[in-house]
Amino acid sequence: MMKMRGRPSFFIVAALMCTITSRVELHGQTKSDIPQRVQLEADYAVFQHRVQSPAIGSTDSMYVELFFAVPQSALSFQSDEGSRKFIGSGLMALTIKRATGELVVSKAWRIESHASDTTAISPTSSVLDELRLNLEPGSYRANLYYRSVEGAGRLDSISFPIVVTTPAKDALAWSSIELCSSIRQILPGERGNFMRGTLSLVPNPGGVYSKEVPVVYYYAELYNVFDHVPGTIFFIRSSVEDFRNNPVASIRVKEIRRKKTLDAGAEVGTVNILSLPTGVYYLRLDVLDSLKNVLATARKKFFVFNPSIIASGEHGLVSSGEVLASEFATMSETQLDEEFSEAKYIASRDDEQAFGKLQGAMPKRAFLAQFWSKHNPNPARSPGEFRSDYLNRVEYANAYFRYLSTPGWKTDRGRVLLQYGKPQDIERHPSSDEMKPYEIWIYEAAEEGERVQFIFGDINGYGDYRLLHSTARGEIKDEQWQRQLR
Repeated sequence: MMKMRGRPSFFIVAALMCTITSRVELHGQTKSDIPQRVQLEADYAVFQHRVQSPAIGSTDSMYVELFFAVPQSALSFQSDEGSRKFIGSGLMALTIKRATGELVVSKAWRIESHASDTTAISPTSSVLDELRLNLEPGSYRANLYYRSVEGAGRLDSISFPIVVTTPAKDALAWSSIELCSSIRQILPGERGNFMRGTLSLVPNPGGVYSKEVPVVYYYAELYNVFDHVPGTIFFIRSSVEDFRNNPVASIRVKEIRRKKTLDAGAEVGTVNILSLPTGVYYLRLDVLDSLKNVLATARKKFFVFNPSIIASGEHGLVSSGEVLASEFATMSETQLDEEFSEAKYIASRDDEQAFGKLQGAMPKRAFLAQFWSKHNPNPARSPGEFRSDYLNRVEYANAYFRYLSTPGWKTDRGRVLLQYGKPQDIERHPSSDEMKPYEIWIYEAAEEGERVQFIFGDINGYGDYRLLHSTARGEIKDEQWQRQLR
């Protein structure tokens, strides 16, 4: 469990922000001097708080619970002679600003975690905690920072929006849906974090589920039932949708009958994801009246990494998918974004939409592991080999096709190389009195056994070879392409 120590200090926050956001100069530094990125995960939920007063009756306000996770391996551990354990610690900072730029929250604190053996700390083990914040309705930007205590160490930051709505008074309303890795009844006399009422809720800030964490636990609250639900009974329906908002057939829709006995209540449930292939999904909660009319809806995005399940109609992850996934384990979110950008020539529109909805490195790692398996054109070859071959072509394009500040993979020749592979033959024609230089790339049996050509010309004479004509379907065609080179 995480412990938080220390009084919030603006100066500590500012110093930590400066440390993390400053540009690291590599010149003159050894590899051990360079800070290493860790993977922070954060999420939040907004709940309504009702206070009863004899003088003015009930008043409603909103509060925010911010959940965050820090990899336990990112902490700086020191042995503790008294307990014969190791105490890990790190520095955290949080700022929250309104959309106008006004600073409303500034906190800094120290986190701690205990371990009996630092060599046994799992790379997937995280230290969790939460903060409860009172924020007025409005739009905010939160920035969460982490830095290890010693040396250049390990650091990371994450930025995300927070939207706090006005307390609902004249309508049936859901709170946010909180995703958890476990929910249970608390024991008599039990104390600790993550407790709400009689429940212990362990949050899952990353929203990622897998065969190691196969059950989505969720918690949500429903408000204003008495005035806005007709009759004496209603139903709570839970379902799962894919990123296109289509119901997922393999997850059974659940409907629970409720009696209208409380004006506000909590809904707790589970979804087993072992049947779902890797991808982005949404948990959906609906309130239905006795005639099954939908009265209110809440949705929450989560991500599944499940390499053992093959998506219908697509190449799923093969048995080596888990090995492939490990290649992404040390990649930062920036590196993952860059790799997907380089792979855009083989990505579908659905791929781009799904990846664009992801936040944080963990779901992007899982997505890319599935991506390379799904687009592997040769089942006899492992997804890792396919990815390696593609990225080797990216390196080749960057080395030989770069033009000024444009990376080689973004040029026309780079695009064709990545999309179609290496040509079987290249005819290079240098500059002459009649023609500027050009190249003809030849692919044998590229389309249903037919031979196709790509003709690139250096129109400006400075090494920027543009695609002028191709016989491939869907590519630019200009039978008079020679005119552009004269």
